[in-house]
Amino acid sequence: MAPTCARRGSPGPAGSRPEGLPLAWRPLRPSPWLARPTGHSPDMVAVARWEDRPHPPGFAVYGFEMLSSSWAFGRPSCRAQRVPVGLPVSRGRIDRFQEGSAMDFAPSVYEHAAALIERTPWEASREADLLFAAHAEAYRRYHHRPVVVGIDIYNLEAEAYGGVVEPPQGVGVPAIRRPVLASAAELLELDPLEPACDGRIPMVVEVAARLAAHFPEADIRVPVSGPFSIATNLVGCERLLSEVAEAPQQVAIGLMHLVEGQVAFCRAVRARGLDIAFFESAAAPPLLSPAAFRRIELPALRRTLGEAATVVGHPVPCVIGGDTTPILDAILETGTGYVVCPIETDQQAFMQRIWDRTDVRVRVNTSAEVMTRGSWEEIRAEVDRIVRLTADRPNVCLGTGALPYETPPENVLRVKAYCRQLAQAR
Repeated sequence: MAPTCARRGSPGPAGSRPEGLPLAWRPLRPSPWLARPTGHSPDMVAVARWEDRPHPPGFAVYGFEMLSSSWAFGRPSCRAQRVPVGLPVSRGRIDRFQEGSAMDFAPSVYEHAAALIERTPWEASREADLLFAAHAEAYRRYHHRPVVVGIDIYNLEAEAYGGVVEPPQGVGVPAIRRPVLASAAELLELDPLEPACDGRIPMVVEVAARLAAHFPEADIRVPVSGPFSIATNLVGCERLLSEVAEAPQQVAIGLMHLVEGQVAFCRAVRARGLDIAFFESAAAPPLLSPAAFRRIELPALRRTLGEAATVVGHPVPCVIGGDTTPILDAILETGTGYVVCPIETDQQAFMQRIWDRTDVRVRVNTSAEVMTRGSWEEIRAEVDRIVRLTADRPNVCLGTGALPYETPPENVLRVKAYCRQLAQAR
């Protein structure tokens, strides 16, 4: 049973579904490594240095591009990556750095994980053992990065603040359907989250820790929602958008009030040796106009990501679905090193706008409809489309958005194999 807090209500039912965030790397060429054992686990080593390059004191220079991972992190660059010497990196990761790849495949697995253990999303989202079993099975099958621990990942904080997650019919995704606040002004009356006892947050963090212990080579992430997504669940989408038009300053103040709780959540995750995945899809156009995004959402988003980056020690990926091309410049102002190019936006225009920002990793999403219901010819054509779209642009990976519950596992495995085939052909 999920823990509850005496100060807040019980975890009731659960909500929407966002996307995951892939972490991956692409080697530029094979590199010689010096490694030494660490105390973390038998298959872990600490990278000492890359011998044939000058490097500043206290840093190792690696011949690969990399986004942040659980053990080694930093901003990617076109030629080399610098991170503090001695950070532990798995032997398997070093092997993969040396092997190289044309494009990494990073499926987003949430409610789909429940299908792999023949449970409903509701069941898998409410019981720790089922949540563990679902994501463990997904990782055994797909070996995807990252593993974002959750089923209804946008519900955690809103539920902890008192929202009621309702059981869906059949294999639907749990959701918060009834707002518990009358306006954005009431956000100011909420006490900051207490991650140790509020809602299902302790359960999810504990399951993430179990997964990290069971799969030390995996990149395990705890989902953290952005302020607008939390407010949407608590106030209701229609009411909140009305206030964006009628009382924008009040909404902005309410969003800023939520930042403290999210930073506390990040600290609790980091205290367990884990990392975070940040999601804020409710704030994207067409729900929120580009002007409103910049004026109302961006101040709280920038502060949240900035403080989260300080907590975890590296720039935090910012996963926002929807038509994000018009707000891409604002997203980049948060300092994130990782963004998603959603299927809902003009992907060509998005890539043109971010093309020269090779310090930022871009996950380009495929169509979930094609991944779930398409023939293999249609799925392969979709992958080829993205490969052409990103050709010659470093620091990209192929994503899926949230895989629907009913996605055939063989489709995911075939895409992974096809990406490997493309890598070998280069």
